[in-house]
Amino acid sequence: HGKAASVDLAAVRAEQQHIAKILEKFNPKYCWNFNETSLFAFAPPDQGLATRQMSRTKRNKFCLTLGFTCNSDGSEKMPIFFIGQCKKPPASHGFDYHNNKAARMTSELFEE
Repeated sequence: HGKAASVDLAAVRAEQQHIAKILEKFNPKYCWNFNETSLFAFAPPDQGLATRQMSRTKRNKFCLTLGFTCNSDGSEKMPIFFIGQCKKPPASHGFDYHNNKAARMTSELFEE
């Protein structure tokens, strides 16, 4: 039902085969993928069961974005890429740390 039911599956399969033919020309060792996730380490749960009354307090907005990069065949993996809001973190422990106001990936950081 909904939009998913209106998808032409035959067209999807044909396009997947077309893309697979294009990708055969590339060595998986040289195809890289980057994914990011955000960690809100100090944020309280926004829902759940409580055994006592909990006051509504302002949420802690501390955020740390982690970026993971590897090539398609898994033979190479880059170190985890950390993006935070602090210009000088208390201790980076040798991690690849960068910062910006929103703790998000930007084109400038990606090109570094």
